[in-house]
Amino acid sequence: TRSAPVGGVSLNGLAEYGSLDSSRLSAQALTTAGNVELVATSGWMRSEGIDSFSGRGDRDGFDHRNASLKAVYRPTEGIELGTVAHWVEGESEFDGFDPVTFRHADTLDSTRNRIGAVRTWAEFERGGWPGRLEGSFLASANRNLLATEPLNRTSGRRFSVGAQLSRETDRHLVTLAAEHQGEDFRARDQASFGAADQDRSRDLAAAVVQWRAEWFPWLTTDLALRHDSFSAFDDATSARAGATVTPAERLSVIAGYGEGIAQPTFYDLFGFFPGTFKGNPGLGPERSREWYLGVRWDGGSRLGLWLQGFSGTLREEIIDVFDPATFRSTTANAP
Repeated sequence: TRSAPVGGVSLNGLAEYGSLDSSRLSAQALTTAGNVELVATSGWMRSEGIDSFSGRGDRDGFDHRNASLKAVYRPTEGIELGTVAHWVEGESEFDGFDPVTFRHADTLDSTRNRIGAVRTWAEFERGGWPGRLEGSFLASANRNLLATEPLNRTSGRRFSVGAQLSRETDRHLVTLAAEHQGEDFRARDQASFGAADQDRSRDLAAAVVQWRAEWFPWLTTDLALRHDSFSAFDDATSARAGATVTPAERLSVIAGYGEGIAQPTFYDLFGFFPGTFKGNPGLGPERSREWYLGVRWDGGSRLGLWLQGFSGTLREEIIDVFDPATFRSTTANAP
């Protein structure tokens, strides 16, 4: 979300119309008053769309609306309190599958979704100890329909809290961070008379430590270690290491190694779409490793050159798997 101008008010608006009966509207207001900053935005976008199936059937369009509000309060120097909220809702039409033949057809399928999210944070710095506390909540809902008949619906919630504390000396910076995240997933399926109804939950707790050090004017290192504790998977530990060497003025050599993981989504695990898709609750996280080496030359305000090579490996990638016998798909970790 953009920041408001200091000591003033800024208003922005946009109106647009084009082919396929497409239109877009948006507005934004930004202001500061004393120690308070406010930013409000809203938008609307729609189109009648096209017929992607045959070009001669019904047109599949979409309608999308969003709004957001941010408020920041800075009571004294070194302290910031803020909150930001977002709301998104929309409807999209598409061509699905014939429920009898399971073949792709010019159907009247549509999906409706709503997402609401709010995040609150507090930043502070006292005696050389900068820190941050934050919490967020997100809720989403999705409904799938065939014409006016409901097929299924899903909803989810995510609540997270986190904290970060740093300590910096002349040449060293140590950062400690912790996070807890809880997620809930709910599915109801009218098309199969409740056969795919389900309620799921999972939790994640993580701890991070990072150490950045300047050993010499020409050598800086950065090390980080993260441990994730999952309620639905095996725990995982990942690391990152990097170094910057400056052999000459304006010339730097950067090298590093990094590891990462990504959880499967609730839809990957438990999603369901009648006749076409079923999730896989046996999925595990994706895992990656990367090495990189780069050279950077800073020629001043007008010119800079950067050359970098890297090698990355992705393991246990989450992929879609299609069964031609049943015309259904699911997800799996790639071997």
